[in-house]
Amino acid sequence: PKQLIIEFFATVLCGLIAAFILASTVGSLLCRATMVAMIGLFGWLAISVSQWNWYGFPFSFIALDAIDQVIGWLLAGFLMARLIKPAQPQTATQATAPA
Repeated sequence: PKQLIIEFFATVLCGLIAAFILASTVGSLLCRATMVAMIGLFGWLAISVSQWNWYGFPFSFIALDAIDQVIGWLLAGFLMARLIKPAQPQTATQATAPA
């Protein structure tokens, strides 16, 4: 039970980070969902590939982990992109005008 609770809170925190990034981006639903999937790919590359390289984790485990991470975060990205409005693009005059 303790491991499930820790995993739950870690995943929620990752989702909040992805939602924060998503809220400050401009783009279509597909573009924004793909960006969240790339966050999942980044995490997989940073952690799982190193475990395969240095600790000898089986390639089949690492490959299935990549599918899990990328597809899981893509699906989460579609849901988040649907629920979170994209940021409004700023014009050049808005970006340089004093407040």
